Amino acid sequence: MGYYKFLKEQNLVGKPFFKLETDSGEIINVFTNRAEYNKIENELKGLNRDQEEIIVLFRGEKISKGFFNEGLYFAKKIISVEKKKGITHWRK
Repeated sequence: MGYYKFLKEQNLVGKPFFKLETDSGEIINVFTNRAEYNKIENELKGLNRDQEEIIVLFRGEKISKGFFNEGLYFAKKIISVEKKKGITHWRK
């Protein structure tokens, strides 16, 4: 099954998402609804410029082993967001 087809079947097309590096170094894609995404949206601004990273704790479920070697998760609730000095590994 293709990536877009999977997203469409799971009703994820157009839903906000973010990439996250787990403690084990795995990169995952975390989808969520707009209300939960709003909790982290402002924290994402300027991370590279300010040499900061955020730590996100969420409650959710793995919805796929993933595509492109990145697992897919759905965050039902973002529990906490912490910004700290560090390097953001996300690239445009």
